[in-house]
Amino acid sequence: MSFRRKLLTVGVVLGSIASPVLVDAYKPVQAGDEPSNWYLTVGSGLQKVGDTDITSKETGYTDVDGEIKYDPGFSGNLGVGYDFGDWRVEGTYGYSSFTTESVKLMEGGVTLTSPLSTNVESHSLKIGGFYDINTGGNSKFSPYLGARAGLVKSNLDGITASVDVDGTAVSVSTDDDSDTAFTYEFLGGLSLNVSDSADLFIETGWVGVADRSFDLGNNADLDMDSQGSWKTQIGFRHRL
Repeated sequence: MSFRRKLLTVGVVLGSIASPVLVDAYKPVQAGDEPSNWYLTVGSGLQKVGDTDITSKETGYTDVDGEIKYDPGFSGNLGVGYDFGDWRVEGTYGYSSFTTESVKLMEGGVTLTSPLSTNVESHSLKIGGFYDINTGGNSKFSPYLGARAGLVKSNLDGITASVDVDGTAVSVSTDDDSDTAFTYEFLGGLSLNVSDSADLFIETGWVGVADRSFDLGNNADLDMDSQGSWKTQIGFRHRL
């Protein structure tokens, strides 16, 4: 499925979920309808991964250093939280998908850059804390700061391609593999309170992932150094 189609699909899903929530949000509050401190949160948006240093290792050969560049990709979160007032805690499942734009390898003074394309999908579980900044008055807008930390499992798709090396076509083939690593986020956002039971929000922040290693098959490994990325999401919270 293309990135545009994924984004459109997620937008439709979010719209179908948010519509009844927002319709219900504007109904008159009835006795006994006071929402609890528990809430559901859903968000989706774009994420841009920075260039990532890699080391290619193959039995019997010298290690080769390199760099991977990524196209912007999709990221989304689904979770549950508890609101203490100024402070909130959340547990979230996160998903992201990125396609490599190019791979650069450097060895013995020779640099090879190839537009090899493969997909990296990640699934994460994180726990986070957020502080809602009280702006006073009757403002429905509330800025907030927060952080999350947890584990992420990244799946690297295998590739089969032909690379031109000094006019010679060299066949490249790798296996699928996955690895689990520590991940964290530092976030800032702005909430819009639309009712006692619903908030809309937009947030942006920095996402970090620790070192990972992938088995490419044929006695070859790919070590991927820690990487960082910027992400921006929009979403909503619905108090239960």
